[in-house]
Amino acid sequence: MKIWVIATTELRRFLRDRSNIFFVFMFPLLLVLLFGLMFGGSFSTQVGVTGQGGNLQPEVMEAFADAGFVVLEFDSVDEGEDQVERALIGALVVFESEAQVSVIAREGQGVDVATVVNSAVAKFSLVRRAELFIDDQLGGGGAELVAAVGHLVPPVAVVSASSTAGTSNGPFEGYNEPATQFDFGAPQQLVLFTFLTSLASSGALILTKKLGVARRMISTPTSVTNVLLGETLGRYLIALAQASFIVVGTVLLFGVQWGDLLAVAALVGAFSLVGTGVGMLLGSALGNDQQAGGIGIMFALGLAALGGAMVPIEIFSDTMKTVAHFTPHAWALDGFREIQFRGGGLGDILLELGVLSAMAAVLLSVAIGAFRRKITS
Repeated sequence: MKIWVIATTELRRFLRDRSNIFFVFMFPLLLVLLFGLMFGGSFSTQVGVTGQGGNLQPEVMEAFADAGFVVLEFDSVDEGEDQVERALIGALVVFESEAQVSVIAREGQGVDVATVVNSAVAKFSLVRRAELFIDDQLGGGGAELVAAVGHLVPPVAVVSASSTAGTSNGPFEGYNEPATQFDFGAPQQLVLFTFLTSLASSGALILTKKLGVARRMISTPTSVTNVLLGETLGRYLIALAQASFIVVGTVLLFGVQWGDLLAVAALVGAFSLVGTGVGMLLGSALGNDQQAGGIGIMFALGLAALGGAMVPIEIFSDTMKTVAHFTPHAWALDGFREIQFRGGGLGDILLELGVLSAMAAVLLSVAIGAFRRKITS
């Protein structure tokens, strides 16, 4: 009971600060909304092109512009296909020659792109066939004549447009499309703010030391272990409360599909433990609550950026992906992707849970040991 009383007191103390109500609960949902509106689903209006299509290429490019697509040019098929697999563009158009163009898209996608390509190809085929016919019959001047009477020439297809569905062995192989435009950003904001709040709450732990609150608790019939566990549980409850609010809020407000709730709960719990450990360690090591707040924010934002909570880790280079997985954020986001977009369950994220649990165990052991020395010395 003493542990629970200390923990709930810390939670109430945290919630009593009205600024926390906005920055801990409202602000994350606001960012999910803003990023979802700005970037969610934008890949479907972006199309990549590569190769050389001669006179056909300008026709297709113009058709895309008229249809409202954003066209991105790539140096190779592999580069463009990689962007398709990562769901960063809707489809890739490959100009193999003036007589062949292909559309590469993920399964069930790229229908609109293929429609635009086929339309442009049909138009080009008509004009090109007419030019060749008139040149053959009149010995030249086909282009000029077609410009005047091209609409009278019956269409004869000479260029084919094919669509190939599926993906190669890329990082998005087998992933389902996001159900809403907010699905991809919601886990990023969850790990960003849960970790940020855990580090920011280290200031309250410093005040507990600085004002002698912990020492006075020890002077009562309360053991040092109970005080340590109560303070740790209090910060863990703060992290869990925020993460749970983000999950529930994004479901109710934006229809975010988180997937298997048991797996989500386990992942949230493990990541919150890591944040609690880092927050406890920071609060034990520093002696000034304002200093802890500044350092905690900078440290949390830096790790979030490195771990893919600000920019999707899927666009990182292989080297940066390796570096990113030294952060708990990358492991948590890997787990959320598995649950959300591959329909994974608890058994599919055991690796992520294991890594996060190991991180939490080490951090909490060091942090609790350091805090014990501070309040008993």
